[in-house]
Amino acid sequence: MGPEDGARRLPQVLAGPQPDGFFLWSEVQRRMALQKEPRNETIKGYKARLRRTALAIPEAVVRKAVLDISARAQAAIEADGGDILRD
Repeated sequence: MGPEDGARRLPQVLAGPQPDGFFLWSEVQRRMALQKEPRNETIKGYKARLRRTALAIPEAVVRKAVLDISARAQAAIEADGGDILRD
């Protein structure tokens, strides 16, 4: 499958987790864990709560993660792909 059959190819750089994306998803997960999960939450309700949680992350936190990408990438390399202590 390729561009000739109408499928879009993603750039190779998007194939794996990115340090800023990992941090942001970890932050969403942390904030979701702090919430009381509603009883009988539907998938639609969960997705809406997940979206609200992600969008509630302060812009300063997102900006710091994005601007700090070089240092995060270097820390991930030094940790051989493991967890980094920058967060």
